[in-house]
Amino acid sequence: MRKTVFRSLLLLSAICLVWACGPKKAAPTDTAYAAYIQAYTGGVIPDNASVRLELSNEVPEENRIEEGLFSFSPSVKGTVRWVRPDAVEFIPDDGALKAGTIYTCTFNLGKVVPVAEKALEKFDFGLTVRSAGANESTDESET
Repeated sequence: MRKTVFRSLLLLSAICLVWACGPKKAAPTDTAYAAYIQAYTGGVIPDNASVRLELSNEVPEENRIEEGLFSFSPSVKGTVRWVRPDAVEFIPDDGALKAGTIYTCTFNLGKVVPVAEKALEKFDFGLTVRSAGANESTDESET
């Protein structure tokens, strides 16, 4: 009985984690960015997640740079890759994201698309990192 309850809770936790880690729509206060950014990874993410940003329009191949697109505070090392003409992803190095840490991420939008106002050249959003194994039990005594 305890295993069934545990498995049900584990499944529910996994479903919630997948739902919570998906791309987030830009917040209503970010309406100025709506013409440029369709969705982004934000909120609570696991420590082994990547950070993805989906643009409203495709970026021409010559503008799909990878250097200097993402910056984090505190600093995070990793690599950038374009997954589609309108989507770019930051892949942190193993162990780079620390559970319990709140990060501010800046995406340098103005480096890949022309923006209407200088204030829109950089898009800031927040991430809170949790341990990917936070819902796992280490108690082997259940029967």
